[in-house]
Amino acid sequence: MRHSAIFRWDAATAGMLRFASAGIRVPNYPIVDETRGWLYVSDSVGEDNRSGIFRYDLNTGKGGLWCRETMAFANGMAMAPGGDGLYVVESHAACLSYVPIRADGTAGSRQLVVEGVNNVPDGVAFAPDGSLFISCYEPSRIYRWRKDSGLEVVIEDPAATTLAHPTNIAFKGDKLYTANLGRWHITEIDLTAIS
Repeated sequence: MRHSAIFRWDAATAGMLRFASAGIRVPNYPIVDETRGWLYVSDSVGEDNRSGIFRYDLNTGKGGLWCRETMAFANGMAMAPGGDGLYVVESHAACLSYVPIRADGTAGSRQLVVEGVNNVPDGVAFAPDGSLFISCYEPSRIYRWRKDSGLEVVIEDPAATTLAHPTNIAFKGDKLYTANLGRWHITEIDLTAIS
């Protein structure tokens, strides 16, 4: 954030290399699109509503603002299962939006998908069954959204001890992992225990 840039970790040299900047101010969540050769990064600027999504060439780092529609603190993102768009959490609007990736690679019109993801949604990831999980920094809560049944709370920790202000989330098989900003740890959740 201090550099307003994205850095790449070089595993061979154990060094951080400046990869891209080109206009981004608060780089937050990356999505690697290996098929097309792009890196998408949310820009989490909230004060002046200039938040959005940037796109950079994976080889050269060249790029810039990709989705020009204003978002209310673009945060966590997930690539649609077919690779035809990005789901984006908007933390200051308590919603989830979808931005199509057109055939020519440009951003389609932003579509509101889910409202009422109260109060501060942060991360988003697809479960193995195709449902979408959304983590909330405040309160310490995780939602599941399905097109056919809508939004439901599946996990909540009112005391914020085990699930302590979850930010980004990821899946490995039937396990859900959450980064917890409130206590600086990672929580592992067995999804087979959730109906």
